[in-house]
Amino acid sequence: MKMTLLPPKFRHFAIPLIALCLFAATASDSQAQSLNEDSLKANYLLRFVDFVRWEKPKTGHSKIGVLNEPSLYRELKSIAADKSTPTRSFEIVEIDANAPYLDQAKGLDMIYVGRGQKKRWSDIVTNSRQEATITVSSETGFMDSGGLIEFVTLQNRLRFALNLIEVDSYNLGVSSKLAQLAVR
Repeated sequence: MKMTLLPPKFRHFAIPLIALCLFAATASDSQAQSLNEDSLKANYLLRFVDFVRWEKPKTGHSKIGVLNEPSLYRELKSIAADKSTPTRSFEIVEIDANAPYLDQAKGLDMIYVGRGQKKRWSDIVTNSRQEATITVSSETGFMDSGGLIEFVTLQNRLRFALNLIEVDSYNLGVSSKLAQLAVR
């Protein structure tokens, strides 16, 4: 006796249905991985502020800008709201990639520079040095252009590299603990 799982009139749907299910599972995995990476980056960004010393004493308020990375902006805003206390608060602002950068960068303690902004790196780094703003990106080569922190993936783990050579040009101090945690 021959057993089939699907009646004959539904068999021609089987392969496309299986393909659709596999695609959906893959899409969900990549979305989950992206969300997880955004969550990790957001937590790193919030912690970096605790390991940097500014020449002018900081209040308990930190302002972080995110340029051209909407999913990270949303995740960072959500996590920052949960981590804020009466003595420690975060203001997360989304920097418009199409608007003049300098107008939006005033008062930032840190800026995350997202994808597709390589042409602006020089202006961002120059302004950030003058304003003592921590610069962070995941783009390869960001530190070589004067950026302070670059996220890197090593052995499937999100890590960060720290540009110790440039710290003084930003008029910032970096905790030795942060330097020890950096991969270079």
